[in-house]
Amino acid sequence: MGWWVGPERYGDAILTSVLLLGMLLRHWNVTAVYSLSAVGRDRRISLTTLFEGISTVAVTIILVLRFGLLGTAIGSIPGVVLVGLPVNLTAQARGVCVSTLRLVGDHWLWLWRFSLIRTPAIPMSDRWTPDSSPALVLSTLVAAFAYGALMLPFAFRDPLCLRQTAVT
Repeated sequence: MGWWVGPERYGDAILTSVLLLGMLLRHWNVTAVYSLSAVGRDRRISLTTLFEGISTVAVTIILVLRFGLLGTAIGSIPGVVLVGLPVNLTAQARGVCVSTLRLVGDHWLWLWRFSLIRTPAIPMSDRWTPDSSPALVLSTLVAAFAYGALMLPFAFRDPLCLRQTAVT
């Protein structure tokens, strides 16, 4: 009997999905922040992050009281969706001379490919759990190979700056 591990310590598929969504949105936001930082938009980044943090904490407190642990996961999403991403992606789009819609739309190819891998993973994880180190290694390698096979084309795509069209 372990204090820190065991099936009773795991969240369900909904909690895991919400945490995954929040993580992906925050990673996307961090990518936008890094590109803005590279062009000296530090003040804008600081103010945006401050307002995003305030809204995230406020929403999280309300949702935790209502939904418990799931509220914590859900509470991390509105701040980044309603404050961080819109402000940072708009500034990033201006910096590379494309529309914000175009900048966001360029992520569609990644999203559908990611969903193609992620969608069967949930029911598979409910039906089968690796019970040994070799099984864990094998399942990890299969998932990594599938993900890599679908995502590899992005490694050979032209960067956005070579494909851009001027916004009029």
